[in-house]
Formats: sequence, C-alpha cells, structure tokens
Amino acid sequence: MFAPSLTPGSMILETYLRMVGVPYRTVPVQDIDSKGHDAYVMQNGIRISSSAPFLSHALRGVTNAVDLDLGLDDAAMSTSFFIDQCLRGKLIHIFSYYQWVRQPELAGLHLVGWPEPFGTILAKMRVNLKLGPRLASLGIASSSEDEIKQVCRVVCQSLSSILGDKKFFLHPSRPTSADAVVFGTLAPIFFGPFDSPIREYMLFQPSIMNLHVYLLRIRDMYWPDWNECCRASSG
Repeated sequence: MFAPSLTPGSMILETYLRMVGVPYRTVPVQDIDSKGHDAYVMQNGIRISSSAPFLSHALRGVTNAVDLDLGLDDAAMSTSFFIDQCLRGKLIHIFSYYQWVRQPELAGLHLVGWPEPFGTILAKMRVNLKLGPRLASLGIASSSEDEIKQVCRVVCQSLSSILGDKKFFLHPSRPTSADAVVFGTLAPIFFGPFDSPIREYMLFQPSIMNLHVYLLRIRDMYWPDWNECCRASSG
C-alpha cells in the first residue's frame, strides 16, 4: 500500500483526529453517502461524514476535542471555506473519476481488494450503481481532459500561493481544519498509485514545490507510523 488509505475522505478524518489527539480505530465500510463520500466518524451512535460542512465544528460535537478553527478571523475562515470547497467539493471527485472510471483494474485491486478479473468487475459495478450518477451530476465525466487539467492547475497553484513559505495554511504555529483537508485530499493522490492530471501536475510543476515539502512535513508530524499503517492496510 502507498498510503494508509487511498480514500481522501478517510485520510481527512484520520488526519484531523490525529491533529487534535483523539484516539480512534478504523473499520472498513462500503456504504456511500449522498455526496459520494464513504468515510465517517461514528461516536455514541452519531455519524459525521467526511462530507460534513464546517468539519471542525461538526467533529468537535462528536469527539469533544478542541475546534482547530477556534480563534481564526473572518479572512482566515473565508480562506478555509475556499480550500474546503475546492478540495472536498471538486478535486476529490476528479480523483474518484480517475480512480474508479479511468483505472478500474487498479481500483479493484487497491480499493475493492480483489485481483483481476473480479476486482475490475466489482469496481465497474460500483461506478454504475453509485459513483457514476454523482460524477455525471458534477459534470466531471463529460468534461474534456484539457478542462480537467485546467481545474487541477488552478487549484494546485491557488493552494501553493496560499501556503507560501508558511508551516501551516492558516495559523503560524498550529494546524487548522484546512490542513487536515489539504493533506487528507492530496496525500492519496501524491503518494498513491493512480495516475491523474492532479498527480502529474504536482509531481512535475516546480512552481508548487512548496506543496511537496508541506505534504512530507505533515506526514512526518502527524503520521509517524505511516509505513506501519501502509503495511497494515496491505495485509
């Protein structure tokens, strides 16, 4: 396995919980919510999906942990909302398209957990029954390759510009929910096995090298057991 999870929603939630120091355990799930996300936190019968708006506030109510966005001013909160909408609202779905629709054999192996031909068959069934309608409603499946690449370029360059030479996105000394969203979304893309315009741009565009450094830094800070988790996910 290339990352503890190749599902951005799961990585967002796990990274957030690690940032606030809340212990958790992971359990495989197969159900997808109305927004196409299949990761959630469950505590005392309350379910918070990775697609929940204002994730920091939602998770605070379930985990009783500190709100990572507490104390941010209006400008920072607006930037956090922009980052959230670009990544959870758009980039995650583009990545899902390249995972499940464009590379069903890899999706079957790494996401479904079955080798050829059964994994590919199951991956295509998931697309037809659940993911396909969602991707169609977002206009991703009907977009041209150039249009998708342009979206990826704009999002990556915007993130790189917001980050600059800072350690975290919105606070000088600690992470916020934006950091969990950025790392959780980009880590499976950057470290994972799936080819996509997002990964291609991140790997070969020197102007966003600060995003590379950022991903490695957040991984080392909050995922010291990264390799161990990868081995466990592959087992």
